[in-house]
Amino acid sequence: MMAEKQQTRDKWVRGLRYAIQIEQLAEQRNETDRYPFLSLTLRTNIRDAFNMADKNGDGGLDFDEVLKLLKTLNADVKKKYAREMFDAADTNKNSKGHHSVLDREEFVNFYHRLTKRIEVEEVFLSSCFLSQMKNVTPEDGRNILDHFETDKGLKMREQMSADAFRKLITSERQQLFNPAHKLVYQDMTRPMTHYFIDSSHNTYLAEDQLKGPSKVEMYIAALQKGCRCVECKQKNLKHK
Repeated sequence: MMAEKQQTRDKWVRGLRYAIQIEQLAEQRNETDRYPFLSLTLRTNIRDAFNMADKNGDGGLDFDEVLKLLKTLNADVKKKYAREMFDAADTNKNSKGHHSVLDREEFVNFYHRLTKRIEVEEVFLSSCFLSQMKNVTPEDGRNILDHFETDKGLKMREQMSADAFRKLITSERQQLFNPAHKLVYQDMTRPMTHYFIDSSHNTYLAEDQLKGPSKVEMYIAALQKGCRCVECKQKNLKHK
């Protein structure tokens, strides 16, 4: 397109940019309605992770590829439950060979289903928690938003997404544990027999003590709970 005057050109450019912006905002609002507990930033990060996992660029991930992606994201999910969420999110019923696949938007839906925490959503929806707290100033609220909210649009409107709320209530500032105790503050110069030690037996087992699967995530869970002595076994020397 060519304009006879610079002013005409500039009006067209402003109009087109405005139309594009309106369309983008409408799309964001529609997504927010579909996934009210996933912020715009998180949805963008999920799509980026999908694109990185889609090695051949065919726009779809089968179940095995999704499991590999979850592993890189340090998401410890039982295979059966992941399969149920995969099938529920597979609304388009696309396939690659004989395997069902999720496209990028279906994967966002899959992630939303997989990470959904009903108890957090109930708290978020049922209470304006800051308005019910005493001695909380507007500045305190802004500091919380600055620290936990990644969506710039919501932050400018002084609003918090459910994703940021989830980060807030699971953050260190909301824990009963005294963060100062993360540092060694006891007398550690005495003999070993003078101490009680939180230890773990068969740490690696994810289910029962006889034939359950072994998972690295069990060590993470034990250590996060304060365990200081874990058990490791090498059962198969062919695989490390």
